[in-house]
Amino acid sequence: MNGMIKVINYALGSKSYFDDEIKANPDRRFVMAENLTTEDNYILMDLSDQPSIFGSSIKLETTHHVGDDSFDGFFFLQAFDLAKETRAMLKKVGPHVLDETYDQFKDQMSGGYFATRMDHPQTLVMLTVWKTEDDLKKWLKSPVYA
Repeated sequence: MNGMIKVINYALGSKSYFDDEIKANPDRRFVMAENLTTEDNYILMDLSDQPSIFGSSIKLETTHHVGDDSFDGFFFLQAFDLAKETRAMLKKVGPHVLDETYDQFKDQMSGGYFATRMDHPQTLVMLTVWKTEDDLKKWLKSPVYA
């Protein structure tokens, strides 16, 4: 297990735009993923633990991590925009849910993060990384996800 990334900045955009950003910033650790629901819409994550270089981005401050931080595979990002009491409860149980998911799907799941959206602090985010698309689909149909 590698050390936890403290800040994840990400933005949405086209592949050609992100290819240019990656070339212009070789000192950064970027991971690009395709949005499977929207054509030519990609997410570019900056995993460098440095201030954002994106003009408009979402900044996640991570609070819990499982597995490794290779970010190699299929990503599933869930955002929870909650009222104060519900948010406080999820902040307590969310990391345990992530731990349980990793324990039960260790062979299919590479890693995961639980975080707060700093530009929108009432939003909590769980980001999981799966080795294959089938692994992600199995988890989504499992009682652990439900």
